[in-house]
Amino acid sequence: MTGNFTYGASLVAYSQEANYLIKALPWLLGSLGTIVEDAVIFAQFRLYAPKHTAKTPDPEPVLDEDDSGYGAV
Repeated sequence: MTGNFTYGASLVAYSQEANYLIKALPWLLGSLGTIVEDAVIFAQFRLYAPKHTAKTPDPEPVLDEDDSGYGAV
């Protein structure tokens, strides 16, 4: 993504004359197109990445009436 951005920026930085920019337009559009495609891929990585949640401690077990931890038999 940064490579295509710097490539497009170098084309524009080289000359701002209308005639040059019109001739360089296919390369600028190609560079811009791959930047957009990369941005979509990065967004999909974020969207479909597994969710990591903070690990919480297990809750205390619920004890029966006699507080033994065993069910009534």
